[in-house]
Amino acid sequence: MDSVLPIGTEHGCFTIIGGFEVFQEEFAKKKIAELEHKKQKFINGEKVDGNTFDSVETYDKFIQDWKSYKRYQCQCKCGKIGYFTEDQLFRKKWRDCGENCELKQERKRKRIDSYPRVKDKSYNIDYLYTTHESLEILECIDENYEGAINVHDKRKKKGGEVIVFKLYKCRCYLCGKEHKFKSSDFEIKTRRYGPRAKDGYHCKAFCDCHNISSFQWRTAKLLREHNVAYRAEVSFQDLYGVGQKNLLRYDFAVLGSDNNIKCLIECQGEQHYKPVDEFGGVSQYESQVKNDELKRDYAKSHNIPLIEIPYTCSTYEKEIEFLKTAGII
Repeated sequence: MDSVLPIGTEHGCFTIIGGFEVFQEEFAKKKIAELEHKKQKFINGEKVDGNTFDSVETYDKFIQDWKSYKRYQCQCKCGKIGYFTEDQLFRKKWRDCGENCELKQERKRKRIDSYPRVKDKSYNIDYLYTTHESLEILECIDENYEGAINVHDKRKKKGGEVIVFKLYKCRCYLCGKEHKFKSSDFEIKTRRYGPRAKDGYHCKAFCDCHNISSFQWRTAKLLREHNVAYRAEVSFQDLYGVGQKNLLRYDFAVLGSDNNIKCLIECQGEQHYKPVDEFGGVSQYESQVKNDELKRDYAKSHNIPLIEIPYTCSTYEKEIEFLKTAGII
């Protein structure tokens, strides 16, 4: 079997290092042997795993196809070896051995290195030593964390920009788990349209040791925007729920200048007022009512004002008015 192109021919990242006979010997030979073995099992009436052929002729056709394939053995400049037809080798696009080609990755790195660095809008917000939901922000571990890459034109050296963030180390005060979040992750936002619209208010920076509702995120956003010091998921060592198994938690505690609790806040979703299938229906509602009563009694007995925001405060504007009336903001 003679090669049409001489050994040593180069194109793109590739150099031909072997002719058709190398492909047949090192690659096609194994495939042909596998097909011959499966064909014999088919002839013998044995089960052939993964078989989609319904005749000996089909096996023979595929075996002949493999025998007729003409591919060159080529080596990429990154060192990887592959087998390609002449058409594949001489495509107009720059040829390389795939997305993981080291040479291609190097070109990509150089292209990205040429992009200007642009600070994200969140960069100048100082989150250090603050508390976000249940996360204590302990340290800024990278002041020039390169995150998103916006590409306008891959063909140009400066056809894009690299967005720079601050990267923070955080620890959840509820479970002790540590996390890393970039500065933009602390934004509490909502979307009216798109796949996340159903999620309501949400945030990327949180600890998964507890659930956080859209209602709670909206309240946290309002408290932060009005510089109200607070602590989320507040429990007391002598306040247990129904069955005396688990400590009950209040959604928020508003703190005074001395970090003492000024009042407690509960975001009372619909399930606090009537059975809701999504939250366990009637049986869960009965437990919910009892737990809510335990919380009210506890706050009252300790002279701590308890603010219960009803689910009817269903918009940002309605909740602002409610919190203003309650003297929180």
